[in-house]
Amino acid sequence: MWRCRHASWLPQRIAVPMSVVFCIAVSASGWSQGSISGVVRAAGSATPLPDAMVTASGSPQAARSGRDGRFVVDAVAAGEHIVIVRRVGFQPDTITSVLVSPPSTTAVIAELVHLTTKLDTVAVRSISTNIAVTGASPSVQLTRSDIARTPQIADDAFRAVTRVPGVSASDLSAGFRVRGGANREVLLSLDGMELYEPFHLKDLDGAVSIIDPAILGDANVSTGGFGARYGDHLTGVFALRSRDDMVGATHGSVTASLSGVGAELAAPIDGSYADVMVSARKGLLATALDVVGDGGTLAPRYDDSYARVRVRPNATNQLTVSALRANDGLFFYASDEPSLASEYNSSYVWATWTSMPTLWLTTRTMVSAADLDWDRRGGETSTSGLALDVDDRRGFQAQSIQQSVTVDESPRFRTEAGMQYRSLQAQYEYGRRQALPVVEGGQWVTDSNDLGTRFTTHGTTLGTYVTQFAQVTHALGVEAGLRSDRQTYTGEHMLSPRVAAAYAIGGRTTVHAAWGLYAQPQALYELQVEDGVTHFSRAERDEQYVLGIDHTFDALTLKLEAYDRRLLRLDPEYVNLESSFDVFPEAGNDRVLINPVKGYAKGMEISASSNRGPIQWLASYALASSRDIVSGVSVASPYDQRHSIHVDASASPHPGWRMSAAWEFHSGWPATPITFGLDTLVDGSHHVRAQYGIFNSTRIGPYHRLDLRVSNDRRLGPGKLSVYLDVFNVYGRNNPRGLGYTVADWNAAEVVVSQRSKLQLPRIPTLGVSWTF
Repeated sequence: MWRCRHASWLPQRIAVPMSVVFCIAVSASGWSQGSISGVVRAAGSATPLPDAMVTASGSPQAARSGRDGRFVVDAVAAGEHIVIVRRVGFQPDTITSVLVSPPSTTAVIAELVHLTTKLDTVAVRSISTNIAVTGASPSVQLTRSDIARTPQIADDAFRAVTRVPGVSASDLSAGFRVRGGANREVLLSLDGMELYEPFHLKDLDGAVSIIDPAILGDANVSTGGFGARYGDHLTGVFALRSRDDMVGATHGSVTASLSGVGAELAAPIDGSYADVMVSARKGLLATALDVVGDGGTLAPRYDDSYARVRVRPNATNQLTVSALRANDGLFFYASDEPSLASEYNSSYVWATWTSMPTLWLTTRTMVSAADLDWDRRGGETSTSGLALDVDDRRGFQAQSIQQSVTVDESPRFRTEAGMQYRSLQAQYEYGRRQALPVVEGGQWVTDSNDLGTRFTTHGTTLGTYVTQFAQVTHALGVEAGLRSDRQTYTGEHMLSPRVAAAYAIGGRTTVHAAWGLYAQPQALYELQVEDGVTHFSRAERDEQYVLGIDHTFDALTLKLEAYDRRLLRLDPEYVNLESSFDVFPEAGNDRVLINPVKGYAKGMEISASSNRGPIQWLASYALASSRDIVSGVSVASPYDQRHSIHVDASASPHPGWRMSAAWEFHSGWPATPITFGLDTLVDGSHHVRAQYGIFNSTRIGPYHRLDLRVSNDRRLGPGKLSVYLDVFNVYGRNNPRGLGYTVADWNAAEVVVSQRSKLQLPRIPTLGVSWTF
């Protein structure tokens, strides 16, 4: 406060009245100012975010959030203002219509979304109406608690994704498919680093992911209509983010279950300015198989480890260095079947520098390297000698640099531009010797199916993009973007324009729409050299339309979305017509080349969910159709599900206890029908011959399954002890995964066969314990 006695040097006549006037004026200025206080936290959780910069349009001051995420901006003039909250590594949050009435304090809550997992553009949000408009199709966020309470197999976070409408998966695989597309069409990343092969046990269709759930913070899933910043993939984005909680003291966890053991540790290095997190996990599937009596026939092993160091010297810069390593192997031996010994290794290292040099500029630079190798060997002998011998060795290396720049021109306009350059190399060394017995002229003869190839291929890719978001009106947000991709090993250049919009109706309803062109080139490591393919195909392309509406009640959220994917160009692919488990599928008699010309995938998805009250639940239904044009005939794609229903619920009936249930149903998958003919040999004997019908022209039976999870948490020493029981397929449903046939008898005129279903997984209980400290 101004000290009025400082005017005492003036003549007394003038000093007294002037001092009174001046003091009143200064005091009035103080009376006309207020303040804005609040808390900054991570979106979708209550985790506070320290070191966030907060500015208000009516104040020359800036505030920095403390360890508890709280801040206060003083000296704010009366009236309506805009508050901008920024933190390195996160999308800024702009809050409009913040009304300040001196001398009171106005409270706000800022929610920041991590840059690596945000799949749409954050728009202006009004504190008075709580409208949050996005300029792209909204994604589905899976929080850490969502992942933890979902019933799982082998403690695998990837299996929680199947609760998202439009996602389908097999029991045997941790991989999933989006809206009729293949698993490889989904972009998978951890903290912005693309994971090229994120699965253990690839010979078992990728049974387990290489990501330990203990390190995860949350995940975002986009099932279509994603923006121009994402390239090289057609159907969706699954962006995982490691834990970003404040590491103020050392903490960690130790986990043990029938599926594996693991440990995780996080600790500060230099107060709140640096921290480290490490984890390691080892699978025990081989031990579990020994317990049930299947040891020796199938012996899998896998382990993975992760490390991350973060350095945040100030509120505007952060350096993160991460490493992920995984390896696994599989030994398979069964009578009358080929034996297999395989080993796979993968490692990823990446460093990310995120900076906010000014309040309106965010830059993100990432350099990375990946190294993968595959080693698959085995074979089979017959009474006449060698029947099959395979030696398959491959390698893949990638070095990449990414740069993105985000410019907030104003609270209503945002521009983002970026590029990614990758240098790639792949090695192929494949050899096969195979003796195939076939019938020719009424006699058994031996046909050779030998193949050998060895070469190294190189290439580079360059992807650039620019997107512009505009808050056209208070309720309408539009995002338009253009992406350019070049690949030297295919000689292609692709342009992919994309546009999306969202319109808020009141404070509870949002209508969104998106259109775009998408392209996915064949990856350098994806050549099917086991089938004699040594050249790359042209990139697959599709055109997507998405239209949806969301409405929020007090405790209920309803979502409806329709989509239309027009498959403009598809790659030819060698597939097996039967659904049997083959350790060397390329050596099967049912191996054929499918060459679709084009196709489509369209559908409608509706869901209802509630995260409030004593029970958190989600229910969804999807009506879909996915078809390809093959040889002029429209056939169902391998991943077509006409009807799908998901229902899951979670409740805590008593403190410390949590019960979760998940039930799903979907109509049967496509299959190729098989009939059997009879060859009569010159010696009077007979040979039963399989004859394949039209590709995917029939269906297997419907699928349904119930999973349960029960957990109990209690204090134990300085930490918390959690005991949990997962039961997969509670009522032991024999779900089909394909058609099977048994030849019962034959004579000179006909073959008598019985059809049966090849089954997915039976009931699997998993008991585990975890101590968190």
